[in-house]
Amino acid sequence: MKKIINDKKLTFKCCRLYYEEQMTQQEICEKMGISRPTVSRMLKNGRLWGFVNIEMKNPDKNDYEELESSIEKKYGLKEVIVVSNHIVAWEEESNVKLGEETLNYLSRILKPRDIAGVSMGRTLFSVANTPNKPDYSINCTFIPIVGGLSERQIEVHANYITAMLAKKFQGRCIQFFAPAVLSSKEIRNGLFREKAYQEIRQCYDHLKVILVGVGAFNRGATTLIRSGYMDQEELDDYINQGAVGDISLQLFDKSGDLEPFKSFNERVVGLPLARYKEVQYRVCVVSDANKLVALGGVLAGGFANVLIIDEDCALGLLQS
Repeated sequence: MKKIINDKKLTFKCCRLYYEEQMTQQEICEKMGISRPTVSRMLKNGRLWGFVNIEMKNPDKNDYEELESSIEKKYGLKEVIVVSNHIVAWEEESNVKLGEETLNYLSRILKPRDIAGVSMGRTLFSVANTPNKPDYSINCTFIPIVGGLSERQIEVHANYITAMLAKKFQGRCIQFFAPAVLSSKEIRNGLFREKAYQEIRQCYDHLKVILVGVGAFNRGATTLIRSGYMDQEELDDYINQGAVGDISLQLFDKSGDLEPFKSFNERVVGLPLARYKEVQYRVCVVSDANKLVALGGVLAGGFANVLIIDEDCALGLLQS
């Protein structure tokens, strides 16, 4: 049998029947009078000996496979998805592409009865506002991971975005009617002890996915200020202490350290940023290269293990 396996003429014939004539391995067994394991070994040898060269072509005309793989390896990430921000004429179109990729990713990993936590912000609003697709139908639960009861900019609030995503995926939505920031951590802790919030706390213990955007403090006004949760003077003080950005209104520095901002972060109502690492899929969506410093802090802190980003952000991460 060893002689047959090493017979190059028979090996070539076996490969030709399989790859050119599209015969199955069982059909080749019957035609050549050899066993199934022998056919399998000959096909393997055909590739090793160079009789067969298999070429793979990415169907996406913007081939980011190498770029995505490089970032995944550099930062130890579960997955990176890159979208183009050069082939479109308008920023809105780029946001649609980013939204489509995010929804496609969620539809891939979410299963019935899964629980997905949703943050706040303009980027996630763009994702939730992406036109519907017919295959987004999963009976899962979406829940805000930060409060947001306010009259300002309702479209960036987690409740609103969560409801939009639940409708898109034909799933369940749990609303979180609480301010995003309270005057003290004692009041926040007391709020979570109330019976009305027990379901939310229990859901936080079973999150499979969290979906977040990133606020960057080098871009002028942030959601923190626009929504009235902090004034500019207070934000400037935190920036002087090293704050570079926020996730779900919780501050961190370029190394992902939360400790310098503990007094503020403990007043934020929602899932503590330190607990994000307990969640299997931590999906961060970013479409602005000006957020690279903040994104670096996110990765250093381990607050995200999946990135859905535009090309400029991807190149910036690779070069930093």
